[in-house]
Amino acid sequence: MRIAAVLLALALQEGSIDLFNGKDLTGWVPMNKAEWTVEDGALILTGKGGNGWLRTEKMYKDFELTLDWKTTGEKYDSGIFFRALEKGDPWPKVSYQVNLLKGREGECGGLKGATGKPDLIKAGDWNTFVLRVQGRAMKLTINGTEAWSVEDTAAVREGYIGLQAEGIRYQFRNLKLTPLKSE
Repeated sequence: MRIAAVLLALALQEGSIDLFNGKDLTGWVPMNKAEWTVEDGALILTGKGGNGWLRTEKMYKDFELTLDWKTTGEKYDSGIFFRALEKGDPWPKVSYQVNLLKGREGECGGLKGATGKPDLIKAGDWNTFVLRVQGRAMKLTINGTEAWSVEDTAAVREGYIGLQAEGIRYQFRNLKLTPLKSE
């Protein structure tokens, strides 16, 4: 059984896509007013320029997204959009959003059972989120612990992946996406 798990992990790694190259914003599109930059291999939301979001150039349907994030602010608010459509100001009107709001980290509004898990967050340090989206099944793991697993009945099945800006400095790194077979 252990060998099968290792083989599955290796197969997922081989098919993964680096969404961020650690050097510049290649593959990303800034939306609205927020400012983004790259420092020391990390994608930086500067906290300047106002509200907005940074989205992938491509749309994705079924995937596993892994990313690390951190902020050193005492009060903070951001999010990770998925299956997002482009329309909207300052953020997409149609999307799912995994919250990075202090005290509600991991919550995905509109998904019954996708509640926040702030007790899994390492304040001021890097946190790893793994979001698995396949068909109607959605699951979030925070720092190696499953936060929630839900089924959704909404119609949005494909969209952009994005990072939300709400005027606070955030850092993101190791953004990897593994496409999954559609169910």
